[in-house]
Amino acid sequence: MRIPKSISALAGRGLWSWLILVLLFAMVTALVSRPVENLLSDLLSSTSSPFIGKPDGVVVVAIGEDTLKQFPYRSPIDREFLAGVVAAIAKAKPKAIGIDILFDQATEPAKDRALEMVISEAVGGGVPVVIANAMEEDGLDAKQIEWLNRFAPEAFRGLATLARDRFDGVVREIFPGRLDEDRWVAGFTQAIAGYLEQPPDTNRKTMVYYRTEHAEPFAFPQYPAESAAFLPAEWFKDKYVLIGVDLKLDDRHPTPFIIPNGISAGTLPGVVIHAHLLQQLLNGDEVRSLAWPLLAALGSVAAILCWWIAYRPLPILLKPVAITGLLALVWLIAWLSYSRLAIHVPVVAPTIIIGGVAALLTFLAWKRDSDERRFLQRAFSQYVSPAIVDTIMRHPDSLKLGGERRMITCVFTDLEGFTSFSESLAPEEIA
Repeated sequence: MRIPKSISALAGRGLWSWLILVLLFAMVTALVSRPVENLLSDLLSSTSSPFIGKPDGVVVVAIGEDTLKQFPYRSPIDREFLAGVVAAIAKAKPKAIGIDILFDQATEPAKDRALEMVISEAVGGGVPVVIANAMEEDGLDAKQIEWLNRFAPEAFRGLATLARDRFDGVVREIFPGRLDEDRWVAGFTQAIAGYLEQPPDTNRKTMVYYRTEHAEPFAFPQYPAESAAFLPAEWFKDKYVLIGVDLKLDDRHPTPFIIPNGISAGTLPGVVIHAHLLQQLLNGDEVRSLAWPLLAALGSVAAILCWWIAYRPLPILLKPVAITGLLALVWLIAWLSYSRLAIHVPVVAPTIIIGGVAALLTFLAWKRDSDERRFLQRAFSQYVSPAIVDTIMRHPDSLKLGGERRMITCVFTDLEGFTSFSESLAPEEIA
């Protein structure tokens, strides 16, 4: 591809200036791209994802304010009460029970033993029970970890950590687990689904949130914990049952549903987020990212089209319209890819790059055209009629070397003594 002369000239005059400009542009792109891309991803996930419908197989048993009002203390949650809830659910023969509550300290010894016994009986009866686990990285000290590891040894363990974004705290990714020295500890939902071994790929993947047609989070079947003993066994049979808290000020996390629904409706209890994660694992759903080679190829094509539009001698109003149309096409492709195929295509960085390149090339093209107009005006304005110069400025393609046949009217005049007079003057004065 031939490099425009104006770019070459500017590069020759100030190479360091261009390098600084490129570095600044790259820094701005890097700083702006991720937070804006996260917002767009949240908007697509909550309003346009293909994961609509009624997931089946996961049930939530919630400990709410009405539950805690029954006890003289709120925390730790009464373990004798929890023992009754687990026993009632285990009788219905669910596929697994997940308890999203940390047992990191002793309470009343008799109640602690009652819960341990119920968990042991459930596991012995063929119902896997997974209890929430945590490490020092999650804020526990050595004494808490020791007590947690001793409690209910028959139960499976899973790290209840949620992969919150370090910039805005929104849960967008799946936490797969973590190495504890040489031992792999699976995530909470992975343990419930039976994936206890270290996966080949331990990178965090994009989480799937199930939604309604009105961009609201799907409401998994949720029952109050105090009513678990009175509910029909069919509601739990062959289901994955998650037990956790649903309190306004405890264990709630922002999700992508904040964008269309606001902070209150878009902030979900941790146990509900685990329900979405578990359903994703059970269904095998995933949000894929566009392969980098294909993304680079599409970006190159868009950049070439942008260069062609910006540097062509097109009408001044047509260029921004054409470039805006090109960017709109990129965004349309990204939306269709996500809403139809669950493929995430980044758009913020390409938009900034294409817009920046278009602005630069448009400026260089304008400078090129301005220089050409000034040159033509200087070259012909002293010898050619102003009307003809104006015509050439408006239609540069009409300027060509060679002759042209025209019907004209001529008036020949002469100045008496001009020849001898001009011979006495310098060339600059005659001009």
